[in-house]
Amino acid sequence: MTTDKDISFIAHVKIDNELRKKNLIAISKFYQTHFPNSEFIGVGEGDENSDTSKYFTKYSHISNNGLVRKTLCYNEGARIATNKILVFIDIDIVVNPEYLLDNIKSSYESNTLDCMIGYNGTAIYLNHEGEKNFLATGDINDLYSKIEGLHYTNDRNIYGVVGNTRAVGGCLVMTKDSFKAINGFNPFFKGWGYEDNEIISRAHKLSLNVTLSNVKTDYLFHLPHSDLTEDKSAHPHYSKNHAIVSLVESLNDEQIKTYIKQW
Repeated sequence: MTTDKDISFIAHVKIDNELRKKNLIAISKFYQTHFPNSEFIGVGEGDENSDTSKYFTKYSHISNNGLVRKTLCYNEGARIATNKILVFIDIDIVVNPEYLLDNIKSSYESNTLDCMIGYNGTAIYLNHEGEKNFLATGDINDLYSKIEGLHYTNDRNIYGVVGNTRAVGGCLVMTKDSFKAINGFNPFFKGWGYEDNEIISRAHKLSLNVTLSNVKTDYLFHLPHSDLTEDKSAHPHYSKNHAIVSLVESLNDEQIKTYIKQW
């Protein structure tokens, strides 16, 4: 029987402002409370303060030459993970732990777990008021009460907004075997953006079973970690990351097999 003992959570750690640190503390406590027997792996980069290691059961570190290298961190986390199921989790997102474990169990035990988005595709972007409430309570049921009545893209209230109903990022579940079969995350991504889209597109191309939760209220809640008016497309390397995804989507069956041998 599949239990939380079979799961390794893997997080990329980049603490570049006070909000990210607050989110890390709250998120690590949240998941470790609900998955007490799981492995929690953090991978920091660059000059990351080693103090962050105390929030994880296992910690590693990569050199990044001043760049954000999230996919390298994820690959390092997978390398040192000891469990058969990998959950790649952003340190600023909350998903329903009961739904997540149930979906992992049912998928793994039915041999359909290859690449699973850890929620139903609906991403709720909390504002600072919504974040403040979660940091105070750590209670996902409180989050549900705050967004009651929000269903469609751009629906909003004083706590947040429905940012996307077809999201793929933030929480990705794979078995160790399926992760190895597609050669992990593409390590050529730099900065922020599109690494989740690329690995999911690649999994489709390589005939892995790509799924997501079918639970109506299985949302992803995103905690703010910077200026809410920030334009993601202005990030360095954002357009180059998007070009990698476009390339993957254009490849045929033979080309995609060659593509994953580049790293």
